[in-house]
Amino acid sequence: MRVRREVFAIVIGAMLLAFALNGCSANVEFGSSDSISKERVADKAKTQLSKKFESQGLPALPPVTCDDDLDRKVGATTHCVAKGDFGNVTGTLGIKASVTSVDGSDAELHFETDKVGIQRS
Repeated sequence: MRVRREVFAIVIGAMLLAFALNGCSANVEFGSSDSISKERVADKAKTQLSKKFESQGLPALPPVTCDDDLDRKVGATTHCVAKGDFGNVTGTLGIKASVTSVDGSDAELHFETDKVGIQRS
């Protein structure tokens, strides 16, 4: 049974590595504020990455938290983590959130998972 979990963890890690190289994006409306709240960034990261994971037959992403609010300027970044159950693996997955474009009260965010994959707890 332990071998099966290890194999599953390796498969999940390899698939998440593929996602790290591809990433995904989301459009966020932030109104007149100078930043996008870390809670809003975390919500968008979870939503977008979960869609991508589920489309590949993986479980939805566990809860996401971000370190800081995200400035509303192109190139701004913040670090986030998804922590919890990734199917049969429990751990933490790092996520980089960055602003790729700003148009009025809209911003395009790009999310990229850490290349090292899930760090087991």
